[in-house]
Formats: sequence, structure tokens, C-alpha cells
Amino acid sequence: MFLQISPNRRRKNVYEYAQIAERYGENGKQKTKVLEYLGPVRKTSDMERYRKMRRW
Repeated sequence: MFLQISPNRRRKNVYEYAQIAERYGENGKQKTKVLEYLGPVRKTSDMERYRKMRRW
């Protein structure tokens, strides 16, 4: 499992969202499955909070 930051573009703005995801193999290909959506990343303090949550 890892912390994934997913960008979402709306017109000229780019919004980032934090997710917990895992990688797995299926039919010889690597796939990523999102386990949980954590929320938007608006400031660097949000990113630090999500990283600390991940270290359980």
C-alpha cells in the first residue's frame, strides 16, 4: 500500500487528491487499486497529515 496523489484538471485549474492505493498483477499487467480516498490536498500541511496517517 502507498499514498498516491492524483491530479484532477478542471479547465485551467489542477486539483490534487490523496488516496491510499495498492498495486497488483493481473494477466501479466500491473494494475493499481484505490483502497480509500483521503481527500483534497490544498496545502503542504494536508500532505504531511496524510503521510502521518499512513504510518500506522
